[in-house]
Amino acid sequence: MGTNVALYKTATASDYIQPLEPALAVNGTSTTIARWVSNLNVGSAAKTHWFQVNLGGYYFINRYVLVGMGTLWNNAAYNNVSFTCATSTDGSSWAPVDTVANNSATTYDKTFSTTGVIARYVKITFTNGLSTNSFINSIVELQVYTHPSALLSNLVLSNNAVLNPVFASNTLNYTSVVNYNMASVTVTPTSVDPVASIKVNNVTVASGTPSAAINLNPGDNQIQVNVSDEGQSSTYTVTVSRYGPYLKNLVTSIGQLTPAFSTLNFNYAETVDRSVSSMALTPTALDPAAAITVNGSNVASGSSSQPINLNFGTNSIPVVVTENGQTQTYTVNVQKPSTKLSSLAIKSGRGTISPNPTFTPDNLNYTESFASNQLSQSFVLTTEDPQATVIFTLDGNTVSGSGTYAVTLTPANHTIQITVKGCDGVAPASPYNIALNLKP
Repeated sequence: MGTNVALYKTATASDYIQPLEPALAVNGTSTTIARWVSNLNVGSAAKTHWFQVNLGGYYFINRYVLVGMGTLWNNAAYNNVSFTCATSTDGSSWAPVDTVANNSATTYDKTFSTTGVIARYVKITFTNGLSTNSFINSIVELQVYTHPSALLSNLVLSNNAVLNPVFASNTLNYTSVVNYNMASVTVTPTSVDPVASIKVNNVTVASGTPSAAINLNPGDNQIQVNVSDEGQSSTYTVTVSRYGPYLKNLVTSIGQLTPAFSTLNFNYAETVDRSVSSMALTPTALDPAAAITVNGSNVASGSSSQPINLNFGTNSIPVVVTENGQTQTYTVNVQKPSTKLSSLAIKSGRGTISPNPTFTPDNLNYTESFASNQLSQSFVLTTEDPQATVIFTLDGNTVSGSGTYAVTLTPANHTIQITVKGCDGVAPASPYNIALNLKP
C-alpha cells in the first residue's frame, strides 16, 4: 500500500561512475545500465558513500525499498552490506529510521514505522561496500512509499474558539460554543499526511491553511471536514453553537403558531376559539443561561409560562430573550375573534325600546314593536371583539355607522340584520335578525 514518491524525483550522491548517475536509480527500471554506482574508494576508509533523493514535497512515509545489484545477477554477493536510512524535512537535519548490518537480501524492503513520518528527503548512507567489492556501492532502484492517513494532526477554529473535547486525531466529533458577536468562523485543518486531500464543507482547503469564512447562524452550525488519502477517508464534524438572545423553540399550550417556529422569525400569529380564556407559552433559548420573560414575567428556558388571559380581539404577547446584554423580542399575536354583540340598545325620540326577548349575545332573533311616532330610531351596538366589523342592513340596504346606526322607518314592517365579523375577518353562519313590527 502507498505510492512510490521517489520515482522520477531529483537524486544526488556523494559521487558516481559515468554514466551510472544517481537519476538512474529512481527511474523505475532495473537494468545493468539503469543503476547508480559509486566511485571506487580504494585506500580511503574515511570516505563514506551516500545517496539522497529529494521527494519534491512533504510526504508521510513509512517504507523504503533498496534494490541491489544482486537482483540483476541473482547473486547476493552484489548486495550492499551495511547502511543506514535517514529522513529530513529540510535536507540538513536528519533522523535515522533504519540501520542495517550484514544485509543478505538482494531487494531490501523495510517498513520502518507503523505510524509514518513526515519527510521531504531520504538519504542512504553506506558504512560498507558490496559483499564482493567493499570499495563501491550501487543502487538499482530506491523506492520510498507513502503511508496513507486520512487523519488530521490538528484542527483549529478562528477567534480562539475552543473545541470540546480537546482535539485528538482519532476523535471525529466536536462542539464549540461561541459568542453571538462571532458571525463567522474559519477552520484550519492540518493533515497527518501533507498530501492528503482536505475539504471543509465540500470546499478544498490546503493542509495548514484556514478555510474561507463560514457564516454562523444563531444556533447550531455543523461544519464538516473531510480528509481523503489514497482510498482512505475520514470526516470530522464540528458543531459550532452561536448563542445569542434567540429561541430555538416556542410552543403554545393551545393550537399551533403560524408560521411554524423558526429562530430568526420574530412574529407569529394564532387564532383561538371564543371559548378559550387563557393560554401559556413555553420558550426554549439557544443559550440555556439566557433570561426570558413572557408577557413581562420571568420564565425558565424550556418551562411553561403562567396562563395568560385572552381578551376578545388581538392579544399581543411579547417574549423577550436577553443574553450578554443583547435582547431580542418575539411577538405572538393571538386572535380571539367573536361574532357576537355584547349589548344592543334601541332608542327613539320617545325613549328606549326594548327588543323581545331581552338581548343576550347568543340569541340571534328578536322582534320590536314601534308606534307611528317612533319612526326615527338609533341602534347602539357593542361588540365583544373590539376589532370586529359590523354590517348593518335595513331591509337589505346597508346603513353606515360606527357603534350607533340611525335609521328612519316608514309606517310599515321592516327587517334589520346585523352581521358581526370577528378580528379574523370571518363572518358567522347566521346574523342577528330584528323584525320591526308597526303597532296597529
